[in-house]
Amino acid sequence: MPSFDPAQMKALRVQRYGEPADVLHLDDVPVQRPRDGQVRIRVHACALNPADWAVCQGFIPLPPPRGIGFDVSGTVDAIGEGVIGVSIGDLVFGVPDYIG
Repeated sequence: MPSFDPAQMKALRVQRYGEPADVLHLDDVPVQRPRDGQVRIRVHACALNPADWAVCQGFIPLPPPRGIGFDVSGTVDAIGEGVIGVSIGDLVFGVPDYIG
């Protein structure tokens, strides 16, 4: 049985530009604390769509390594300073303004 490290999470990331099957890797990355005005979501589901393909191909110039995923749903598990209207444990969905 694999061990669970609460300081690490899985992230699907582009390592270099190219075809998604060739450049996407599932990596262990550090769990980040949300900054002021941000929330962290424990992801239940995400979609891969044409925008993600464009990131893989380099048409949206986000330097690798870079996480992908423009659509997400899950549970809020941490809140930064100044966040209003959402609480830890809330179910949420949307398009994040940051892809890490």
